[in-house]
Amino acid sequence: MNRPLKITALACLVSLCMALVMPAAAQIYRVTDADGNVEFTDVPPRPGEKGGPVVLSGENTFQIEDALPSEPSATSWSSGSTDDEGADDTQAIGYEMLQVVSPADDSEVRENAGNVAVSVAVNPELRPGNRVQLEMDGKVIRTTTTTKINLTEVDRGSHVLRAHIIDDRGDRLISSEPSVFHLSRYSVITAPNRPPTPSPTRR
Repeated sequence: MNRPLKITALACLVSLCMALVMPAAAQIYRVTDADGNVEFTDVPPRPGEKGGPVVLSGENTFQIEDALPSEPSATSWSSGSTDDEGADDTQAIGYEMLQVVSPADDSEVRENAGNVAVSVAVNPELRPGNRVQLEMDGKVIRTTTTTKINLTEVDRGSHVLRAHIIDDRGDRLISSEPSVFHLSRYSVITAPNRPPTPSPTRR
C-alpha cells in the first residue's frame, strides 16, 4: 500500500471514530473529494463532492451495574446513661484486687467455741449481681453478697481460706491468694498445767 492510500485509510479510521462518539442526533455524511479521498463528517457534501448520509446500524449502549451496597457504619457503643458511666467503666475493667484480710495470714485465732470472723477486701467494691464465694481447706463453705462472713464450730488446727467473686452464672471473675490461720480451742488435753482447785474448807 502506497503512502497516499495509507494516509487516506488512516483519515477514514479517524473520521469513523469521530462519527461513533458524536451525539446520536447528529447526521453523519460520507464525502469523497475530487482526489478520491473519503471523509466522514457531519457537514453535507458541497457542490462537486460525492457522498451522502451514512445509516448507522444502531446506537452504542452500555448498562451501569447496580451500585455496591455501602458498608455498614461502625457501631457506636454506649456505656449507658451518664449517671451509670462510672459503674459501666468498672464493669469493663473488672476487679483489681481480692484479699482475705481477717484473719490475717499465718495468724493465730483463740476461740474456744470455734467462731471465726472472716473479712474480705475487694476493689472496686462488689457489684450488683456478683457474690463472694468463701472456700476453706479446698471446699466452698459459703456464698454470700457481703464481704464479712462469720464461721461457727470451726475445728482447731490450721485452715486455708480463699475467696472468689462469681457472677450470676457462677463463673469466677477473680480469686484471692490462699490465707492460713491457726485456730486454738481450749481442751483438757491442750490446757496448760494448772494447780488443782482447793477443796472447800469444812467447819
